[in-house]
Amino acid sequence: MNERELLSDADARALSYSASLATRRVFPDAAALAGLVRFDEALPVNGLPAEQTLALLDDRRAQVAEYPL
Repeated sequence: MNERELLSDADARALSYSASLATRRVFPDAAALAGLVRFDEALPVNGLPAEQTLALLDDRRAQVAEYPL
């Protein structure tokens, strides 16, 4: 994935997030906070490719968004 494609992917994900703001909680509930355990993992020795990191963050954000108002 080149830089332009990566930025386009990030833009699409950001627009999707922005579109969901009206239905999102201002503060996470207990279930969403408990979902943060998904980030409890060892850091890799080598970094991931940018597109993989972007997808990882967006996928986990989407999982937390399962807890609506």
